[in-house]
Amino acid sequence: MANALMSRRDGLAWGGVGLAHLAFGTSVAQETGNKSNGEPTKFEVACMTLPYSQYPLARALSGIKSAGFEYVALYTSHKEAGETKAVPVMPPDGPLSRAKEIGQRCRDGGLKPLLMFSGIYPEDPKGVEVLRQRIQQAEAAGVGQVLTFGHTSGNNRKVWVERFKELGPIARDSGVLLVVKQHGETGQVTGEIVREVDHPAVKVNYDAGNVMDYTKGQVNPLDDIKTCANQIHSFCIKDHRMFPVNQDCGPGFGEIDHYRLLANVAHTGHEMPLCCENISAPKIRATTPEEIDALARRAREFLEVVIRGLLAALLVALMFGARPLEATDNAPASAALDSAFRIVQDVVANENIPGAIALVAQHGKIVREEAFGLSDVENKRPMAPTTLCWIASITKPITAAAAMKLVESGQLSLDDPVEKFLPEFAEQRDREGQHHAIKLRHLMSHTSGIQPSPPTRPSMFFEADWMSRKISDIAPLIARTTLEFPPGSQVHYSNAAPYVLAGIVEQRSGKPFHEFVQQAIFDPAGMKDTYFIVPAAEAARVAVVYRDNRSERMPFCRWDTSWRVTMTMPDGGLFSYPREIMKFLQLFLDDDGRVLTHETVRTMRTQQAPGWGLGWALEKDGLFHHFGSSGTSAWADPQTGMVGILFFQLQNPSKIDPIQARFREAVRGALR
Repeated sequence: MANALMSRRDGLAWGGVGLAHLAFGTSVAQETGNKSNGEPTKFEVACMTLPYSQYPLARALSGIKSAGFEYVALYTSHKEAGETKAVPVMPPDGPLSRAKEIGQRCRDGGLKPLLMFSGIYPEDPKGVEVLRQRIQQAEAAGVGQVLTFGHTSGNNRKVWVERFKELGPIARDSGVLLVVKQHGETGQVTGEIVREVDHPAVKVNYDAGNVMDYTKGQVNPLDDIKTCANQIHSFCIKDHRMFPVNQDCGPGFGEIDHYRLLANVAHTGHEMPLCCENISAPKIRATTPEEIDALARRAREFLEVVIRGLLAALLVALMFGARPLEATDNAPASAALDSAFRIVQDVVANENIPGAIALVAQHGKIVREEAFGLSDVENKRPMAPTTLCWIASITKPITAAAAMKLVESGQLSLDDPVEKFLPEFAEQRDREGQHHAIKLRHLMSHTSGIQPSPPTRPSMFFEADWMSRKISDIAPLIARTTLEFPPGSQVHYSNAAPYVLAGIVEQRSGKPFHEFVQQAIFDPAGMKDTYFIVPAAEAARVAVVYRDNRSERMPFCRWDTSWRVTMTMPDGGLFSYPREIMKFLQLFLDDDGRVLTHETVRTMRTQQAPGWGLGWALEKDGLFHHFGSSGTSAWADPQTGMVGILFFQLQNPSKIDPIQARFREAVRGALR
């Protein structure tokens, strides 16, 4: 019987593959800056202790574990032995030691606590005080999320925003997310509030049952969730029926299609608690804890089948280049790009290219974004829209922009000689024995006369010894080399010059280069998923970079978490993906002074030497761009407000460069 049951489950789950078009092929309107990243979401199916509120907490935890759960959501009231009514397990003013004890009880019983109720509305006069205490209790208990909800009518919405802005930094410093769900409102309203708060520690908890219940079925949660999907970091799972009775119920007992519901968040790349709040059957009341156990088990099994089906569908969709979610509802413009994206799809399918990510945006909004093929051929891992790619020399304009931040602050001048900061360059000579002063602007425009490659860097860049060196080690070695021509007299592409520039940035900023770039460029630009040093938690998202030699293809870079990375290569050390790099290009189109001053934008886009501004390559019609040896390319057209980005992860310029040119031509021809 057990084997038969498993066969039926597997059949249901893998039947989800047939949902690929159904669940992922439709357009979903989302705002620019969508945090969906294409990697499968790690859904964590939890049961709240709430259904067991008439029984002791110990019975709730044992029942949830016996129902097959690995996760639990906490801090409702329970009727403990000898009590006549349920009392809070953890009062808001309860000691942190008690919180820590409850968290440990869960873990000792084989359950990981994911979320806890706050028990207070944000608009309550004591809202900030209690929520601060709940955040501290969550930290002590090892619980990742604190849930709050309330009503946003009248002046409450303004109060929510003000209080969440105050609580966000507290939650962040405690390593806790404050999640808010709709209670008498829609997810659209909650999402708008979270976007206005704009703090990474304040996110949405979505409750589809509440939407149906409080709007009396007038708002469809499958439409509503699309308005806030980017902010969702957990769910309170309940279903709802309008017949035979208007009643909340357990998942699968109601009218909500959970395949379609969860498809909106199936590729965020992060953990997503699904906390079963209501597990009951319509018109039927569980009267014993054993009956609650059975309902909990059924809810878990239903959600696990849905999740397995969705992830199977996502895998198929990504393998064949389908768009799980579109970032804009711009179907006509997207369709106009069919020929451009077909170029990429065809070369991946037919020309022995492992995978690719392509993105086109216009006026700050993504028009179309697709991933094709594989990011790791050996392990058959699909390329996703936010697979972390080695962007190689697209790092260079970012390095130049970082240096320009010091120009803006008066700590540097473009006409400063390098030897002002690095005295060893006063001894550098050309082939005739003559000394020439290299200016900072020369370092950013390939006119410095410095040799093409940084000394001592191996041909296979990503070797442990090289990765453990420092930028400051390299500039003195460059100073000992022979200058190839007088600075400013020729254009000669140099991967070594950025090491000199980055060394000066470190000296003047007093910070390691990657930290300064993070603070000066990435943080204000919202580039929160771009790295010189890939965190261990994100290493599985990094694509393998391949190199084609005359007779074979070999891995050039397979990120190794054992590397002790201190060499944050300023000429080409960044890992990112098109949606992130779009934000950087957009700085130069918007020119709004938010990250870079108008003067910086103008100067970097102004020709300093034939074909080059500062950091950017320039075309005669004003288009600015850069390329990377890994097969990456990014460009922007100020005349049309268009951005085009195409990332391969293959070092083979004779094959890749013509494809990049065809893609750019097709995109520019389609959108004018």
